[in-house]
Amino acid sequence: TGDFGRQVTHKGFGKSAAFVSRTRFVVLDKNRQLWQKGLSNEVKKKIPLPTGLVVNQIFPAGLGRVLLRTSDTMVLYDIQAMKILGETRVQSRHPIKYVVWSAKHKHVAMFSKSNIHIARGADLEETCFTFENSRIKSGAWDQGVFVYNTHTHIKYLLPNGDKGIIRTVEDPVYICQVS
Repeated sequence: TGDFGRQVTHKGFGKSAAFVSRTRFVVLDKNRQLWQKGLSNEVKKKIPLPTGLVVNQIFPAGLGRVLLRTSDTMVLYDIQAMKILGETRVQSRHPIKYVVWSAKHKHVAMFSKSNIHIARGADLEETCFTFENSRIKSGAWDQGVFVYNTHTHIKYLLPNGDKGIIRTVEDPVYICQVS
């Protein structure tokens, strides 16, 4: 927002974007290059990617970090140190569409339409994986438990792999927050 609550909009080209600080964000452009920008959409610097890494999408990962999606991996990348902090393999057939971080970035849930990968936030080491026959709609963390839903159920998944059904729903719901 601008002066007196007025909305200020800036346009630009990019495949995806993620905030890396309160006033900076990173954009993946159509040439698959990363650019750090300020709130006025001015380019601050180009962020070099590791050699041979072809990035398809980026996701937020906290201060100074982004998650990079390639065709078959998710990579945790520190844009300040310009180094890979961790990576985990994912199925190229089911690309990751959504990423949800737990409190204090202890764990991350990365999910596609039918797979959920839970990994540690520090090094992206996968702690559990689950496959759903029904499409995964949304999810949120609450006190170390990932709660997600399909078309007919609200379910839970723990980082140790324990999972179950919380309840059946008649109408689809979309989870934004759990408490």
